[in-house]
Amino acid sequence: MKCLDVASLGVIAAAFIVAMVLSIAWESINPLTIPVAWFVFAASPSLTMVLVGLHAMLLRAFPPIVLPGKTRKFITGRTAVWAGLGTVALGLVAGVFWGSFVYAVGTYNLALIVPLANILGILMGIAIIFQLIHTTLGKISKSL
Repeated sequence: MKCLDVASLGVIAAAFIVAMVLSIAWESINPLTIPVAWFVFAASPSLTMVLVGLHAMLLRAFPPIVLPGKTRKFITGRTAVWAGLGTVALGLVAGVFWGSFVYAVGTYNLALIVPLANILGILMGIAIIFQLIHTTLGKISKSL
């Protein structure tokens, strides 16, 4: 399973390299391939999320891979299975979302691009607000 997890990280690196090469060679290719390549790169971590979630469910331990320098709470048993299932679900949702962007941009379907862009804008706004609240609460707790 660890080999699959590492291979999925290689897929992310390969997608980044392809997107970068296509961006550099922009004069000699179809202009739609550049955003498609970048959206494929955005969708590529979904595979890693699904594999890590499956790994956690099989091992009944979450996270199944411990990265150096990162200290996280390690959970086991039924809770780890639910965390793995949540990771798989989040990976699938992210893959479908970014895959929809790939399809919409690749086919130049403006009827699909507009709602996807609106959803992305709303999600980014929510993420920014949560980050601001988290940073503010962190500063307040440090000052107390």
